[in-house]
Formats: sequence, structure tokens, C-alpha cells
Amino acid sequence: TIEVYDQLLNLEDGRSHNIEWRRGTDGEMVVLLDDKEIIRTVDRASEESFDGFTVINGGGDYAFSQIAIFGTNR
Repeated sequence: TIEVYDQLLNLEDGRSHNIEWRRGTDGEMVVLLDDKEIIRTVDRASEESFDGFTVINGGGDYAFSQIAIFGTNR
């Protein structure tokens, strides 16, 4: 675990929400929810390129209509 957001979010308001996760080559990461920054941190645990994406649901029903992962060729 690199960072945790431990405040309440109202994601069950009947609307669609946009989650954007950005990670720079220097390890800086920013997570935005509906264009509002909720997490900013730096991943200093690894010098390697970002190579994965995982979603873990600890409870509740969630649906994803689109996931896009953008990157650069190695």
C-alpha cells in the first residue's frame, strides 16, 4: 500500500463517476475523482515502470463501463 484515502465518498448517488489515476515516470501519482484531486503521492518503492492495474471491491456493487490505460512503449 502506497497511499490510502480514508474519507467518505458518496458514489451511490445514482450518477456516473470518473476516476482518473495518473502516474509519472518519476513515480508521482495523482488520483482524481470527478476532476477533484483526492490523492497525491510518490511511489518510491520501485524504480520499475508501472505495469499493472488492480481493482479490489471490499463490498458493494460497482460497474465499470470503460477502462483506458495509456502509456509509452518501452
